[in-house]
Amino acid sequence: MRCGACGGALRSTERDSSGPLLRLFRWARRSPAAPSFGGAGAFPGRGTPVCDACRAAKEVDARIVSRRSACRFGAACYQAKTRPEHTLRFAHPGDWDYRRGLVVFDAGFGPKLKSLWQVFTYFDGRGCGYLSQADFRLAAEDLLSRKDQLPAPSHGHAASSGGYPATGKGLGFSATASLDAEWSAAGGFERGHVSFVRFATWAARLGTKLPVGLELSEASVGSSVAGWQSLGALLLSCRPGHWQRGASGLVQVTDPRTLAELQFLLDATHKESDNWTRDRGCALHGVNRCGVACAFKNRAPVPQGYVLRAAARNQNSRLWARYCLARAAVMQDCAARVGRGETAAPRLIATESSGPPFHRLDGAPALLGGAGAGAEAEAAAPPSPLRPSPSDAAASSSPSRSPGDSGPGDSEGLGGRGKRRPRGQGNEWRLFHGSSQAACLGICDSNFSLELVGSGATWAGEGRGPLYGPGVYLAERITKADEYAVGRPTSSEPGGLPIFSVLLCRVVGGCPKVVTTNEIDPAALRGEVLSGLHHSVLGDRVSELKKPFREVVIYDTDQIYPEFLLSYSRIPPRRG
Repeated sequence: MRCGACGGALRSTERDSSGPLLRLFRWARRSPAAPSFGGAGAFPGRGTPVCDACRAAKEVDARIVSRRSACRFGAACYQAKTRPEHTLRFAHPGDWDYRRGLVVFDAGFGPKLKSLWQVFTYFDGRGCGYLSQADFRLAAEDLLSRKDQLPAPSHGHAASSGGYPATGKGLGFSATASLDAEWSAAGGFERGHVSFVRFATWAARLGTKLPVGLELSEASVGSSVAGWQSLGALLLSCRPGHWQRGASGLVQVTDPRTLAELQFLLDATHKESDNWTRDRGCALHGVNRCGVACAFKNRAPVPQGYVLRAAARNQNSRLWARYCLARAAVMQDCAARVGRGETAAPRLIATESSGPPFHRLDGAPALLGGAGAGAEAEAAAPPSPLRPSPSDAAASSSPSRSPGDSGPGDSEGLGGRGKRRPRGQGNEWRLFHGSSQAACLGICDSNFSLELVGSGATWAGEGRGPLYGPGVYLAERITKADEYAVGRPTSSEPGGLPIFSVLLCRVVGGCPKVVTTNEIDPAALRGEVLSGLHHSVLGDRVSELKKPFREVVIYDTDQIYPEFLLSYSRIPPRRG
């Protein structure tokens, strides 16, 4: 049985013979014909079986066209980069149509997938950046069929113990229990899908020897020599060079320059006027404890400014490694969109907390993408007492500069030191997230919790939940993040002023969905991100609605790294 749209071989799922039809990518195609959905937008013949990938393409009104054959030499083909006429006829691993399984394989040949990234993208039938349970099943079967790439199976398999299922047939899962166990081990039951980060870490626990296939460098994206290492080897080399050696967890920042940079960040991102929202609450009843009319009539005062009292750098290797994997995958997808000339290519967006001079802090490499690197952005940056003189800037670009203080084109962090590679085409930002000290400490240790995401987000009304749905809400201005910060009393401050906590996070926004109106469907927004159209949501309530603030919403916590924990006090507003 074959797909009526693309010609791919089909089979039904084991659990439900009437369920989605899965394309057998590893079998030869008989026809290179492009899909045809019929004049009325229906699949041909209406009763014709159609694979889940083509059905998903139909649902988003996309026509998948590929008439190329798969090169039987795969990634080892020397003609792929030297003979354009060859690439017109043949697809190779990494090509869009090859990744989607839309190419024709000669009889007896199948896909040549040499890395975890290639396996993941190949079986991501929807091209959304997440594996459904059906996709995961095929990807897992492919990995488990590579006996030379796995350790000897353990008895009484559990993914966390490093073994793999011995199925008798040698090709994947022979029982629903096996699939459920692996799907659960990869985080599928928890989130309903599996991201590349979770797939790669699951595969590493399985003991696979396949390389990652992505470089995790601070200033490059895509495949590189450094990326062709095992996950364990790659992550061991991923520790940032500017971190304090021999220390882990929260490390107190004592460098006067870094503390001054962070104080300037608080000053520059404070909004001095038109800065009240109902999330700051009512002066009489607090936040969300009275009606909208009462809150607007008795507005809680907004601080005049903020004073940094202490800062700690979060040196959490595990969270940083997961963030690097997520960032590399998102940036690779963004670069591929630009290369294909898609209308959905990422729009580079600057934020108040990410542009120069804040795209570099604490000697860390500059943010990727549209955060503000470049001469024009530098010239437009707010005046800073910390900005180096021309002679200092020249010295900082010399070979003698400190480790980790890499330039926009440098490859710092993993294997590519000293080489210049193209920067990513997606967005990476520094953004604030205010909360209690206890919550901030927990986030620095284990990242944001899915059960709590959105609990402190912009209010959408009684019983309606967060404005943009459940996700992690972050702000470009300290004034907005401060609305959700919780103070703790202290006797060490003059007048007993409470100390508040806020996280300064690295965030990979990739290609954001920009929302400028009040017509918001939270479920649809999340669906657009999880379907691969976007990587994040930018709630721009400033440009058209003339509200005070913009917010960023992230639905995958691995796209966030809590970089600093800042402790600060509020400067009370002037009376009268």
